[in-house]
Amino acid sequence: MAENSLDLPLSVDRVEQRDPLGRLQVNLSESLLGVPGISAQSRQNYAQDIQLSVRGFGARSSFGVRGVRIYADGIPGTMPDGQGQFSHFDLGSANHIEVLCGPFSALYGNSSGGVIALFTEDGKPGNTLQGSAALGSFATRRYALKDSGDTGGVNYLIDAAHFATQGYRDHSAAERNNLNAKLRIALNGGAKLTLVANALETPFVQDPLGLSSSQLVYAGRRATTQYQAILRSVELASLKNPGGVIDAVRDYWGTDANFSDTRGFANGFLTTTAGINYDALQEACKSFLNFNGNLLGVEGALRRDEVNHVYDFDQYLQTQWEPSAKWLMLAGVRNSLVAISTRPVSGVASFGPGRVQYRAANPVAGLTYRATPNLNFYASYGRGFETPTLNDLAYRSTSASLPGLNIGLKPVRSNNSETGVKIGDQRQRLNLALFNIVTDDELAVLANAGGRSVFQNINQTRRQGVEVALEDSSAVNGPYGVVKTRLAYTYLDAVNKSSYGICVALPCI
Repeated sequence: MAENSLDLPLSVDRVEQRDPLGRLQVNLSESLLGVPGISAQSRQNYAQDIQLSVRGFGARSSFGVRGVRIYADGIPGTMPDGQGQFSHFDLGSANHIEVLCGPFSALYGNSSGGVIALFTEDGKPGNTLQGSAALGSFATRRYALKDSGDTGGVNYLIDAAHFATQGYRDHSAAERNNLNAKLRIALNGGAKLTLVANALETPFVQDPLGLSSSQLVYAGRRATTQYQAILRSVELASLKNPGGVIDAVRDYWGTDANFSDTRGFANGFLTTTAGINYDALQEACKSFLNFNGNLLGVEGALRRDEVNHVYDFDQYLQTQWEPSAKWLMLAGVRNSLVAISTRPVSGVASFGPGRVQYRAANPVAGLTYRATPNLNFYASYGRGFETPTLNDLAYRSTSASLPGLNIGLKPVRSNNSETGVKIGDQRQRLNLALFNIVTDDELAVLANAGGRSVFQNINQTRRQGVEVALEDSSAVNGPYGVVKTRLAYTYLDAVNKSSYGICVALPCI
C-alpha cells in the first residue's frame, strides 16, 4: 500500500525518471546525485560495476554493491550473501527509484544498511514506439528502442539498449546490451498478473584496474569470466594459488510471501503485515592460471573447481498504528538465517569443504508526530546485521598458504537511530535528518596483494551525521522552459573506534 512519505518515521526519497535529458542512462549514479546520504561512484569501470554506499554502509566494497539491498520491480538484485549488482536493469525504462535510509532498512534482512528499489514504467494507452541515440567522446554511444502500450486489459513494455565505449583510460573499453520487459494482464475481480524479465550481456568488458594515489518466485542466472592482472610468479609461488582467471556461473531463485490485515483498534487503525522470505544461490566456480607456457593473458591449467551454495530464510512482522490524527507508530521485527557452504568438485588444488551459518533477530520502531498538516517530527531506532559475502570469505591469506573459506569472520551488527523533521506539501518539501549508527565487528581489509583481499573483523565503528533534502517540484514555465529544483546536503563523520591488527581466523601478519 502506498504511503505518504511525509508521515513515515524514516528517511525515504523518490527520484522520478521522467526527464532523462542530459543523462546517458547507463549508471545508477546518474539518478542518485540528488539523494542525501548516498555515495554512488560510477568510476567508469564496467568490469566491476558501480560502487554504492548508504550512510557508510557498503563503503568497504572494492566493486559492486554490499551492505545495501537493491530491488528491480520487487525482485532482489542482492544475492543471499549480501552482494549485489544493478547493471542488469536498463534505466531507460525506469519510472522512478525509491531510496530508504535508516533503522527501518533492517526489515529487509541481511545487508540492509539501506534499500534502493527501481520500478519499471507502465505503457501508455494505445501503442508508443520510441528510439533514442546518444554520442560522446572516447567513442561512447548508446542506442535504445522502446515499445510500450496499453490495450484490451494488457499493459506491456519492451526496452532494448546497446552501450559501448572505448573509455578514457587504457584497457577500459566496454560493451553492454540490456533487455527489459514487463507484461501486466488484468484478471477478473480487479486482480492483476505482472511478469517481469530482464537480461544483460557484456560480451566485451576490460578492467583498467584501480588508480593509484596519484513477490512471485523469481529466478536468474549471472555468468562471469574474468582475466585478472596477476603476475605469473605470484601464481606459481604456491600450488594452492587459485590462479588469475575466474569462470563463475551463478543461478539464483527465491520467493517472498506475505499477507496484510487492517482493522480498527483503540480508536484508531492497526495494519499488520507478516511474511516469509527465501532466497537461494548456487555458484559453480572454476579458476585457472592466466598463462600457458610463456603466453600470458590466456586460460591455463585448472587450479580450482568448486560449488558454492548460499541461502537465507527469513520471517518478518510489521505493524502500523494510528491512534489519532496526530500520531503514527510503526514497529517490526525480522528473524534471519543465512547459510553459506562450499565443496570441491574435483581434486585439483582442492581447497576443502566449508560451512558457516549466521542468525539474527532485528527489531525496529518509529514514531511520527503531525504538528500541522505540513509539519511532522519523527524518531526511529533499529538493529541490523550484515553477513560477509562469498567474496569476503574467499581468502584467508593473500599467498594462498591458508586455503579454504575464512569462516571465522563474524557478521556486522549495528544499532541505528534517527530523528528528523519533514516540512512540505505535494509541490515542495524540506527534510532534515540526524542519524547515529554504531556497529560491532565491522568488516575491513586486513591484506590486499596479488589480486586477493583478505578481510577481518574490527571491534567498533561509529557513523553520525546530518542530511538535508530540499525539493521544489512546481513547474515554472518561462522563456527557458521548465525549472525544477532539487538540492541535497550530507555531513558524515565516521570513526573507527577499534585498534588495527586484530585478526580473525588468521595469523597476524
